Amino acid sequence: IGTEGRGGYFDEFGIIRDMMQNHLLQVFQWLAMEPPERLDAEHIAKEKSQLLRAVRTLGLGDCFLGQYGAGQRMDGNGDMHAEPGYLEDSTVPTGSRCPTFAALALTVENERWRGVPFLMRAGKGLNERLTEVVITFKRRDYNSLLPSEPNQLIFRIQPDEGIFFKCINKRPGWKQTNTAPVQMDMSYDRAFPGSYNAGAYERMILNASVGDQSLFVGSEELVEAWRIFTPLLDEIDARQPQPVCYPFGVRAPDGLAQFARERGIICDEAHEYYYLPKFIRGIPVLVWEGKDTWRADNTKLGSHNGGLCFRKSADMADRAQEDFLLMYGTTTKGVDVGNGWVRVSYQTPTAPANVFGSLPVDTLRARSLSGGWRPDKPEAKVVTPRPDISFRDQPEAKVVTPRATRADFVPEPRFFH
Repeated sequence: IGTEGRGGYFDEFGIIRDMMQNHLLQVFQWLAMEPPERLDAEHIAKEKSQLLRAVRTLGLGDCFLGQYGAGQRMDGNGDMHAEPGYLEDSTVPTGSRCPTFAALALTVENERWRGVPFLMRAGKGLNERLTEVVITFKRRDYNSLLPSEPNQLIFRIQPDEGIFFKCINKRPGWKQTNTAPVQMDMSYDRAFPGSYNAGAYERMILNASVGDQSLFVGSEELVEAWRIFTPLLDEIDARQPQPVCYPFGVRAPDGLAQFARERGIICDEAHEYYYLPKFIRGIPVLVWEGKDTWRADNTKLGSHNGGLCFRKSADMADRAQEDFLLMYGTTTKGVDVGNGWVRVSYQTPTAPANVFGSLPVDTLRARSLSGGWRPDKPEAKVVTPRPDISFRDQPEAKVVTPRATRADFVPEPRFFH
């Protein structure tokens, strides 16, 4: 959801003050702090403060800012509804540069987390309301033996609380390289049927009534939190950087994946995954042109028409769609996943100009709320597990990560939106 008439209030604070410096930072602390000696307020506060003291102060170079424009929202029945942009809210000042989306790269300088990047992000006007932590495990050399992607551990905070583990598994059959993503999941609703799961404010009031301060913020913790965020907030207020405009209803703004990649974080869940073969009958048909750019080439194949068919997985028999082709002679962005395959991604249901045909939404990564992969059913309420440690919190809009909320942590060595 967007600001829905409350833009004037939101414009005074922005998404960082509204969600990240407080709510998502708490999620980050509970994830990354060392185990306390006892589960009481004193020892928990000690470990949380110790973690924050190891977090590097944030600057504008650690931040990606966005602001939603007009777009579309899908309701529970699958119907699309037009949504106005942030600046179209009559309560928002004309020309406001207030960010409605932000992603922050946190650096922790302690023995456990040194070298492990954390990505915290939150936003309004996204495609779903979701809060989860996504931990992406570091890729090892042996992962290149088969088409695969890093394993992920996901903690779903809301809605539909649960814990999920995503990994790559061999499909039934004789072909050794025929792999597919699978998911093991624990849903609280299914594991504890009929039980009552109290809301956040209920737990807060209960803890306050019994004098339990273990979930509350102490003065030392608060000082460290503002020490981390204040220089960034002052810089944003002073320089008023232009945020990236993204249409209402997308998974993430354009440029977020690149921002994350430059900081060693896997953050491709904003995109649809498909695969292209590097060879057909042993003949190279996908040529690397530097960095992550690949060109479809049929000069050695002997055919001068058509293009390369996109695949739902690294399998020649697993076509994404009959007429979904990367035209020969054109280029695309992709990542070499080994064993002769390149993974490509698209964020929108409409393919770019060099692709013939249209791209169906969520054909590969869609997962139903009740669990289980659903490659054939793109539904409105679809949650896509995200790569890296990701905190993604989208409390009001169907947004996200503390990928601290889906906040994004991407620990590589010992991973941690």
